[in-house]
Amino acid sequence: MTTAAKSITAEELHELPGSEYMELYEGEIVEVSPANARHGNIAVRIAALLLQHAKQKGLGEVLVEGGFILRRNPDTVLGPDVSFIQRSRIPEGGLPEKFFEGPPDLAVEIISPRNPRKELEEKIRRYLIAGTPLCWLIEPGPRTVEIFRDPTGAHAGQKLSGNDPISGENVLPGFSVPISEFFA
Repeated sequence: MTTAAKSITAEELHELPGSEYMELYEGEIVEVSPANARHGNIAVRIAALLLQHAKQKGLGEVLVEGGFILRRNPDTVLGPDVSFIQRSRIPEGGLPEKFFEGPPDLAVEIISPRNPRKELEEKIRRYLIAGTPLCWLIEPGPRTVEIFRDPTGAHAGQKLSGNDPISGENVLPGFSVPISEFFA
């Protein structure tokens, strides 16, 4: 006789020791490992560029590996490598001490040996379905960024490389840097 694993909630996940290395897919825990050095370096570069712009313009908050509740009953909690939340969506008391209720306005995922492209495309699909208007998929090897806006996955959007400028579009108005800045 087999028994089904118990589905848990976002609140139960948050209370688990080591939850910073876990995500929740429809109530089921998925363990994630710490990022490698190159992955971490790219994430901090992107976060620093976004934070500088967001702070200067008063646009919102930038998070690194912050958890977002994308779905309830069963709960789905994902933590993009880098994310942005517009100021208008931040509760009056500031960012919560637990997971943010709702999707990020920008989700950035970085491909690495622990996070292959196929898995990250599925995460991006989940962000888009939950309402994230803009996602970037970073590929460190060829130093490219792919832009996703369509939750059906039918159109991934453009792929940028070299000194192509990447824009924050209407999510981060006025943000524009050459993507080479993400890998410098």
